[in-house]
Amino acid sequence: MFTSRAHAGQRLELYEIGDPGRAVVGVCPCGSHVPRLELLGRYGDVVRIGTYFVTYRRFVRAVQVQLGYRGEVQLVVGPGSGLERLTVRLDQGYAPHAAGARAALATEVMEQASAEAEGLLTITVETLPMDAFERTPVSGRLRTVLDLSQVPAGQAPLRQGLAGPGAHGALWPIRRSTWKACGSRAS
Repeated sequence: MFTSRAHAGQRLELYEIGDPGRAVVGVCPCGSHVPRLELLGRYGDVVRIGTYFVTYRRFVRAVQVQLGYRGEVQLVVGPGSGLERLTVRLDQGYAPHAAGARAALATEVMEQASAEAEGLLTITVETLPMDAFERTPVSGRLRTVLDLSQVPAGQAPLRQGLAGPGAHGALWPIRRSTWKACGSRAS
């Protein structure tokens, strides 16, 4: 493909500061000698449950490996009755019963099981229709981690605690400082 040097295209950013990754040793199969990186997750996909930090992808992998689940997974972290509350949302079109999913998570995500055993966390698994999952307003992409623990006391959350008053109200920190008030990516 040939193009003019003066041609300006869309800026493409593959990684953000804080994305976890690792260096891949060796030459690329295509023959390129440029250093290679493997993306292991996204900055906002790290969830604190109890006193542990776990990536969103560990939860996804747990239900995929243990249950053969192929639908979407959404994590909702929020305050509970004296404890933190973690709700794992699964697509009811692909999910088995919630109790089986909860057992699979306890087996695969050891930090979750430890936090629950230590009395720091309560966990629930919900199976919902796909249209009940929270998505970004513009692109419709799944919001993988919803952190409702940052919603100010006395503020009634609108639609699962995401937006404040009005269509363009304040968006509470979902991925801890990666979203602006309008819901677009912070730069």
